Amino acid sequence: MEKSEYRTADKAQPSVASGESVHEKKPSRYPVVEPGSAVQIIIAAAIAVAIGLGVKTAHPDIPDVGTTILVIPVLTLIVTAMILAVPELKEISNSGAKLAKWTIGYYVGTTIVAIVDSIIMTSQVWKDLLSVLGSPLEEVG
Repeated sequence: MEKSEYRTADKAQPSVASGESVHEKKPSRYPVVEPGSAVQIIIAAAIAVAIGLGVKTAHPDIPDVGTTILVIPVLTLIVTAMILAVPELKEISNSGAKLAKWTIGYYVGTTIVAIVDSIIMTSQVWKDLLSVLGSPLEEVG
């Protein structure tokens, strides 16, 4: 036998029947290089905040509309992330359908609460700030 065969034969391999868990040892950098890991997301968010603060301090004349325009694609990204996450949820859990229903239900519920909150705030709290100054039709005639 070769030398490498002796090494593998000498090591006691845990069996599933014995109840010992079989875990592959991963390198310490694994959470950073694994796509979509929590550590990677936190690092990306910190970099994004740093870039945003750097641009805002370097160019203070950016209008507020510029930041509003950047917020527009967020809803599309959220919907896309949820659509892509549902199949992964089914793979992660045996009861993936139940977990997916809870996820979608939570999303729909919080969206409804946000819509109702916006309607109430617009109609009751901000109504004095949202006054119509003139109609575009009056200027034509």
